[in-house]
Formats: sequence, C-alpha cells, structure tokens
Amino acid sequence: MFEEGVIPLKMMSYRVGITVQTAFDWRHKLMGSLSESKDKFEKETQIDDIWVSYSQKGRRGLKYSKVRGGNKKAGDNNFQAKVLTATNKDQTVMKVARIGRLTKSDLQRELGGKFKSDTKIISDSHPSIVGFAKEQKLNHVYFKAKDHVASTGENVQFLNNQASRLDTMINRVLKGVSTKYLQNYANWFSFTETNKGSNIDQLATSVILEDKNG
Repeated sequence: MFEEGVIPLKMMSYRVGITVQTAFDWRHKLMGSLSESKDKFEKETQIDDIWVSYSQKGRRGLKYSKVRGGNKKAGDNNFQAKVLTATNKDQTVMKVARIGRLTKSDLQRELGGKFKSDTKIISDSHPSIVGFAKEQKLNHVYFKAKDHVASTGENVQFLNNQASRLDTMINRVLKGVSTKYLQNYANWFSFTETNKGSNIDQLATSVILEDKNG
C-alpha cells in the first residue's frame, strides 16, 4: 500500500496469497493505526467539504441502488457524506463530519483549535465556514462558489485537486466504499498527502512500530 496506494481487495488477496476477508481486515487495521498530525495549520490553508455519495456497499437487501447504496439526487442533501477538509502544502486533515449539510458545530468539533492565530484560511462563502472563522477570529478570505476565486486571487484549487484524486480512489479504483469505512480511507489519503516525499520504508516501519507499541 505504501508503494502502490490502495488497490482492489481481490487483486491484493491474489498477489499476497491471502483471502479477500484477510486483505480487508489488514487494510483497515493499517488505516486505523495511522496517526493524525498534531501540528497546527499555518500560512494559507484551504477549507471545504468534499461530497461523497452515501453508500452501504457490501450490505444485502438495500433499499437504494446496489451499485453505490445511495441515491443520485442532486444538490446538498442527506444522501451525501461530507468530508470536511483543511489543507495546505504542509499537511492535510480530512474528517467525515456528517451525512447531510455541513454545520458550524461540525467545524468547531473537527477543526477547532487546529489553526495558529495568524493563519489565513481560504474557502467559498459557505455560511458555516464563515461563522466558524469569525468565531475563531481567523483571517478569512472567501468568495462565492460560482466565482471559484476571490477578488484578491485566492482559490481552493489545491484542495479541489485532492478532492478529484480522492474521488478517483474511492469511485474508480475501488468502485465505491461503504460510508461506514469512509473515515479510514480519508485517514489514509490525508496521511499520504501529509507525508509526501518521505522515505517509504521508514514511514511504513514507523507506522508498524507505533501500532505494536500502541
């Protein structure tokens, strides 16, 4: 996984010589052992919620589509999991905040206290993010979502690029993941983003040792 990223379970089980269930268990044990950076965000940091279709993949007798376990209903609704994301070029944090529309309390719970006082956060004009930034007394540059960029040039393209790659991993490589396990995949993605450029062998060894000691 550290060398190639997340691959389908059937492929993993075939290549390693284990059952699909064992591959699943090992994958999630690894993802569950990843530690989040304790460093506070500084410099310019982008914030947004990434939408992922609600899924009950793997469950039988679904009321909704068996492909995704969700619904194709457009717009912000209760068939979407919201992955609250804060990112800059030094670190990334991703939290599955809720199913449905993001609220200010979600930001307070997941991101409160994670920013240095001089951090400039950049986002669209989502009222929950605006309210959170005001309450946290953060320097906040925001813009209308349809404009994609602030009048002073700031944007969230770095975060949008991450959202596109997360979508590729979840919906194209893995053909969807259950919302029940979405936080594990968000942990994996944010961990690899934060540790880009690190020595793979040392990184993998540190994760394994931390898991054993923990």
